[in-house]
Amino acid sequence: MLKLRLVEAGVRVLHAKDDSDVLIVTIALDMEISGNPALLVGTDTDLLVKLIYRNKPNGNVKMLHPSMNKILDKLYRVMFDKISSLI
Repeated sequence: MLKLRLVEAGVRVLHAKDDSDVLIVTIALDMEISGNPALLVGTDTDLLVKLIYRNKPNGNVKMLHPSMNKILDKLYRVMFDKISSLI
């Protein structure tokens, strides 16, 4: 029902058969390759690890961890940038 409503509204809907994190990261990386900006917003550590592993060193896909704690947000972004530059 929700999928039909979203499709009717012009939203691209994809269904993950197994691990949705892999699909989410793959779509973000495909968007970046196509020249579209990609920002993942989430709290799932698995998503972050998969993004770091699959992102290219000069890739421009970022992940934002929503938090009420600004210090934690900044630390999260700095860690992502440093780790992804090593891979």
